[in-house]
Order: sequence, then C-alpha cells, then structure tokens
Amino acid sequence: MTKSIVKQEKAESKPSATDAMSSWFSRTAVSVANAVQNKQVVVEKSAADLKMDEISEYINTLEMNMDKSAQGASLLVKRNIQLSQAQQEVSNSVSALGLGETDAHGALCAEFGKSTGQLSVTTNEFAERLSVQFEEPLLDFVRLIGSTKAALQRRADKRKEYVAAVTDTESK
Repeated sequence: MTKSIVKQEKAESKPSATDAMSSWFSRTAVSVANAVQNKQVVVEKSAADLKMDEISEYINTLEMNMDKSAQGASLLVKRNIQLSQAQQEVSNSVSALGLGETDAHGALCAEFGKSTGQLSVTTNEFAERLSVQFEEPLLDFVRLIGSTKAALQRRADKRKEYVAAVTDTESK
C-alpha cells in the first residue's frame, strides 16, 4: 500500500509533459508579445530565487538517488522473504525424508530439517526488521521529498504569475 502512495505522490509532484509544454508555450508567447511591442521587461532573479533554483536542483538529484535506494531496499526485503520461503521448503522436504528413513540417516535428516526451519524463521524475522527499520523510512523520505518538490513547484508557479503580472503592468 505504501508503494502505491509513493507512486501517486510522485505522479502528483511531477508536472506532466502537457503542463511543461503549455508552460513553455505561455513563456514563449509572452516573450514574443513583448518583442513585437518592443518592450523588454526583465525581472531579474533575486538572491533568494537563485538559492531556490539551487535547492530545486539538489532536491531533483536527491529524489533520483532516494528512488534508487528505496527500490534497492524493496528488492532486498523481497529477496530475504524469498530466501526464507525457500529455506522453509527445504526444511519440510528434508524433514519428510527423515521421517521415511529409520536409521541414523533419518535422525540426521530430521535434525537438519529442524535446523533449516529455524534458519528460515530467523531469515523471515530479519526481512521483517529490514522492512520496518530500513525500507519504510526510505519510503517516508521519498514521500517527504515529493512534498518538498510540490512546494517548490507552487513557489515557481507563483513566481511565474508575478512575472506575468509585472509584464502586464509594464505593457499598460
């Protein structure tokens, strides 16, 4: 369930290709209109804007790295669960073999099956701890990065509105 939430939040935080295209078209239209009217409205970026651009670039890089880390953690948990299941199957098979043998081989197989079963339980417990202590915090961090990106996008949208308002005011 947490993976679907992460995917949903990532989808919400990333502008679609249509949004990017319409944003580009809007900026281009304003630029062309200003050029035709011989108006050069230049809204320079402040130090805060430059810092926000730097933060945005950092967040984008961090998001890519955290996505890869979260995927790796998920695969690690999945592999440990698969290993635990395989060990349990081996345990059941060897224990059944031990029941079919009546001599020392049977006792040895039964003991090996019991040990493999305990190993399976230990591996499963490790996978659960790994999920709780490693995978879930990474997924929470990915969600936090998505929220940060959404906030940065809202700021960028407000900045575009501001530039459009300044351009409109200058054209009057």
